[in-house]
Amino acid sequence: MKFFFIIIFIIGLFLVRYAYNWFLEMKSKKVLFNFNLGEVNKIIDVENGIYSLSFLGDGFVMPTNTFKVLIEFLNGNERVEVSKNLLNYRFKKGNKKGIEYLRFEINKPGGYELKIINPDSLIMKKSMLKSKRLIQKKMNIEDIRVLIKEFTPVKKRVLSIIFLIFGVNCILWGLIGGIFW
Repeated sequence: MKFFFIIIFIIGLFLVRYAYNWFLEMKSKKVLFNFNLGEVNKIIDVENGIYSLSFLGDGFVMPTNTFKVLIEFLNGNERVEVSKNLLNYRFKKGNKKGIEYLRFEINKPGGYELKIINPDSLIMKKSMLKSKRLIQKKMNIEDIRVLIKEFTPVKKRVLSIIFLIFGVNCILWGLIGGIFW
């Protein structure tokens, strides 16, 4: 019986290790570009990969119908599809809160033009609570930063959380079972 709990303990250690490595990998994703939202046309040079467009300033973002982000290849008429993230991951950079809101995939490395249409229509507020947002003012466009960074897939984020929870449980049950049974 003790052998069974030792195996559970070892499995828990592996799960926590993988979860920890994935968390470190998510934290170490580098920011490629950092600019003000007011800069409506920006030339970016990127490699192949999936990237996220994040807003740094506060914790709640709500675009209106007139707010759009377009990314076009400089050497042609190709447009890159920009889509909303399934889960809006929140993070902190310095003392400011940020939110990963959009993502896009680059298939051809090179220069791209990033156009932000109607940046004034983006609503960003400090609180995510609806009752607090009603009395808060919209942030100034000069205070909002746009970050373009490498994207971590949702599947990996969710699995890292699940691995951490199951791993800690396995470690605890392995210790309890190994000591008391």
